[in-house]
Amino acid sequence: MSKKWPALADRLSLEQKYFINRVVKSARYFPIDTYFHYKHRAEKMLPLPPVTLRHRVSGVDDIGYFHYTGLSSHDDFQKALNLAGYEMSQFRSILDFGAGCGRIMRWMKQYSPPAELYGTDIDIPAIRWSQKKLTFATFDINQPLPPLVYPANQFDYIYSHSVFTHLDDTYQDAWLAELNRVTKPGAILTLTVHGKHAFDHYISNAPDVPIIHEQHQHYQQKGFLFVSQDSWQGIFPAFYRTMFHQESYVRQHWSDYFEVLNYIDQGMLNYQAIVVLRKR
Repeated sequence: MSKKWPALADRLSLEQKYFINRVVKSARYFPIDTYFHYKHRAEKMLPLPPVTLRHRVSGVDDIGYFHYTGLSSHDDFQKALNLAGYEMSQFRSILDFGAGCGRIMRWMKQYSPPAELYGTDIDIPAIRWSQKKLTFATFDINQPLPPLVYPANQFDYIYSHSVFTHLDDTYQDAWLAELNRVTKPGAILTLTVHGKHAFDHYISNAPDVPIIHEQHQHYQQKGFLFVSQDSWQGIFPAFYRTMFHQESYVRQHWSDYFEVLNYIDQGMLNYQAIVVLRKR
């Protein structure tokens, strides 16, 4: 009987393997999640999503990691704003672009009380969960390419953690133009990218094969690299993979859409870079 299982596994698609893995993980993490909620019951925490949704956001199953890195990401965005002379609390209409199941948004209620909060994502299960559990904010579903459902000039602050780290240059440009449309003049944006630190980490852990040398050359010549064969295959659509950006490319190319105020390598969770933009 056991000899049949490898053959069965070979016939499964990446999507089917991922689904089976998530079902198993859900059963495994149920008691762990229950204990985490019990241990922190005095904190009156907002609801935390199931492991199936958490993994799609962070690539990590652990509920504590999801909880605490959400706060750390919020704080890293706040630090980036401070360096540019802004406070998150001064904004009145805020969009979480790529909100998922609310890893960062769940902290916004506490730290941005005067603001109208919005979140959008292509991940339908994550947004449905957020709509049901995080009712202090308005959540919407967007398509892989613009437009968003919002009118022009609605937001004075947009933050986005790990969206532009997954889009190629065509999708990137389309979304930069759309974020320009929905922001007010003078609005601030903090968007993360895979910068020098992330690229160096990728190269140092990659095998010494010709395609890696070709990727390194492309990154140096073009200022960016889109890796289509990565660990997100079978989890997200083909357009959503891994993107790396040089600071010089961001400062030159992204200035077509916004004023680039700052580029902070390792500014987000000591790994991704934070790009601080202002609408002209």
